[in-house]
Amino acid sequence: MEKSVWLVRIVLVLAGLALVTAWLLYRGNQNNLVAESQVNTTYRALYYSEHLWSQLQQAEVDHAAYLNDASAQTLNRYQQDIREAESELRELGLLMHTTPEGYGQIIQLRQHVWSYISELHAFPGTADARPLAQAQTDAGQTQRVNIARDLRSFQSVQRLRLQQFQEQRNRSRRVLLMTIQINALLVLATLLSIAYLIRVHAVRRRQSQAELERIISTSTEQLRSEVLRHQAARETLQASEVKFRTLTETTAAAIFIYQGDYIVYANPEAERISGYSAAELRNMPSWQLVHPDYRELVHARAEARMSGQEVPSRYEFPIQTRTGETRWLDFTAGVIVYEGRQAGLGTAYDITERKQQEAALAHLATHDSLTDLPNQVLAVDRLRSALNEAERRHRLVGVVQLNLKRFKAVNDNLGHAGGNQVLQQVAQRLKPLIHGEDTLARPDSDKFLVILSNLIYPGEAARRVQQLIETFQSPFNVEGREVFIKACAGVTFYPSDGSDAESLLRNAATALNRGSSNDSECISYYSSGMFEQASHRLMLEASLHRALERHELVLHYQPKYRLDDGEISSVESLLRWQHPEYGMISPKDFIAMAEEVGLIVPVGEWAITAACAQAVAWRDAGLPLTVAVNLSALHFSSKGLVAHVRQTLAASGLPANFLELEITETALIGDMGSSIAKLNELSALGVRLALDDFGTGYSSFSYLRHLPINSLKIDRSFVTDIVENVQSSAIVSAIIGLAHGLGLEVVAEGVETAAQRIKLEQLGCDLVQGYLISRALPEDELRGVLAAAK
Repeated sequence: MEKSVWLVRIVLVLAGLALVTAWLLYRGNQNNLVAESQVNTTYRALYYSEHLWSQLQQAEVDHAAYLNDASAQTLNRYQQDIREAESELRELGLLMHTTPEGYGQIIQLRQHVWSYISELHAFPGTADARPLAQAQTDAGQTQRVNIARDLRSFQSVQRLRLQQFQEQRNRSRRVLLMTIQINALLVLATLLSIAYLIRVHAVRRRQSQAELERIISTSTEQLRSEVLRHQAARETLQASEVKFRTLTETTAAAIFIYQGDYIVYANPEAERISGYSAAELRNMPSWQLVHPDYRELVHARAEARMSGQEVPSRYEFPIQTRTGETRWLDFTAGVIVYEGRQAGLGTAYDITERKQQEAALAHLATHDSLTDLPNQVLAVDRLRSALNEAERRHRLVGVVQLNLKRFKAVNDNLGHAGGNQVLQQVAQRLKPLIHGEDTLARPDSDKFLVILSNLIYPGEAARRVQQLIETFQSPFNVEGREVFIKACAGVTFYPSDGSDAESLLRNAATALNRGSSNDSECISYYSSGMFEQASHRLMLEASLHRALERHELVLHYQPKYRLDDGEISSVESLLRWQHPEYGMISPKDFIAMAEEVGLIVPVGEWAITAACAQAVAWRDAGLPLTVAVNLSALHFSSKGLVAHVRQTLAASGLPANFLELEITETALIGDMGSSIAKLNELSALGVRLALDDFGTGYSSFSYLRHLPINSLKIDRSFVTDIVENVQSSAIVSAIIGLAHGLGLEVVAEGVETAAQRIKLEQLGCDLVQGYLISRALPEDELRGVLAAAK
């Protein structure tokens, strides 16, 4: 009996110990879950704080870029950076709201970030942004230092907390594992003791049946409870692992974890971008993915970051995929602890398409779309580089301007498409003659520019220029027809004919003009004795002073054709100078001269007065036509413009809405605020306003919605190849959509072919003008065109 009592006591003790260990197992599992949650929260806090800092650095870069170029693209990037920074700050606040010390640091950090963003937001779109931003540099830098200090303090606290929480989690896991093992041993011992007790006291089973059943039942329930708790703990751990894998395997970002020089983890997006499988990426040297041109830079930054140095955490670089393809990544790097060891965490987004678009836009901005040769902007930049190199090496530079003679006749006979084919064939013939560092460019419609670099003596250039001219001796083939084109060349040398790019190009044009006027001389070298053109200009200037007095200025009118109903309800007046000696002079030959000698305002006022008088005469004759007058930038900026328009309308009796003033974008950019105010005054008179040559100037779309204009005029440079060139068609479509979205009419200039008219009609253009409809005509000839249109 005594032995039975002791056996029962042993069983009860073992059962009690099993219950205690089961409770400890439950508490250990809870502590492990809490520690795991704290580790995850701290990881996220460190990630958001590092991403916040990188976003603020990117905002500062994009803000500086916007102050430099004032473009909508850089403004959008800057605003996106600010929104992402504020989003990261909100996430940090939500993450830390239950942590008094961390939340206090976030509150202080938020105040400094908002102050810093306010500094960056200081009038970012005005023309005076640079001096204002300079005045705020000290305040902005102070806030930036405060943000950096707060972030370092916050990250230091979080890293300390992360270390503590990781240690706590590891302790919890060890205790949990030990508790499970002890509990299993206790349960096993309890069961063995119970079995032994049953075996020893089998003869007394009847007397102690009830007590044994109670003990067995209690032990069974305890065992079942312990097993259920153990199963719940295992399922919780599995759920945590599933959440982690779900997050990394469904995110749109590629995630790399690397220790030392080797990748230890890569998610499916990393496999897709790199082309390697997860098995191939695992234990692959991380530098093997980086493009060879960038490996040294990326490796140096990674080593600096792992050693604790402050380097940018976000940057862009290309990689080589498994197939050898180059792809660009927007990469953000950080430092974590992975499986008990320090590791690097890389998060990357594939930006290859964006990089390709940027490269295409950059190429489009610096190259001629027809011949793919450098345009004026890139040619001038290369000329300046050639001059710097020539100065350093004491060499010569030759500048050759080529002009295609009788090219207008080709356009008139073969159409614009035929002229384009000739220009493309000219470029193909000239390209093989360009060597080394030399440059072939197409700065203008029928002009080509050749830069001959690092010449030792001028004779080299003479031989090269002769080769260029000789390429035009054989005919060009355009749709089975032979076309003969002759070229003239104007040549200047650095340093004898000019010390900078502008003077060399100007002198080459002077030499070219002399050569073009002399059919027997195809190559003309600039010399300081070229006074013919200057003398002619002086004579024209003297005549221009008397042109108004002698009534030599006249207006011609070009109809605007409405595509929806085929009516001609408006015309554009174009200035001509009927010189008594030189005949009809085009405005391109005297408008710039009138601006230089101070006559552009009286000439422009005469044009407005004459156009209003003619419009009244048409109305009296039953032809209610709206007449448009072009305003030069100097005339638009003159103080008496609004008063003159008001007086002219009152004196002529013309309703204000029958007068339209066309202003170019370049006329507005000097002082946008003053320009908008003047446009509002003109609009208040009832005058129609049109923005001319749209897309070729520098005005910002952000100001377009503030301009009180009625219509946009698409420049002929976009219409010329709208049928053949997809990019030109896309640009025109975008302009039409933008204008219609703002409630504006769209007029396309330079329409010369039926195909162009049909394309513009398909794109939704409202009106067209150009040689397809009619050239600019005197008033008496215009009446015949109007009668035919009816």
